[in-house]
Amino acid sequence: MPDRIAGAVAQLTQASRALDAFFETYDVPLSPVARDPPKLLGEHATDLLFDILFERVVDNSDFTPLINAAGIPG
Repeated sequence: MPDRIAGAVAQLTQASRALDAFFETYDVPLSPVARDPPKLLGEHATDLLFDILFERVVDNSDFTPLINAAGIPG
């Protein structure tokens, strides 16, 4: 497990450096936050099984995790 954590940290560090290089050229990235239209009422209901809810939430947030993990302000 420590090897996997070290690998993940290395990947995030590499991604963060790539984003730093990106911002040397560009001031602002324009990107959607969610890849799908707004969800229907109840699709993210808190009474769903965790695995179902987690999959739906993660599936809907393709674009933001890397930016968040790299510490880039919104």
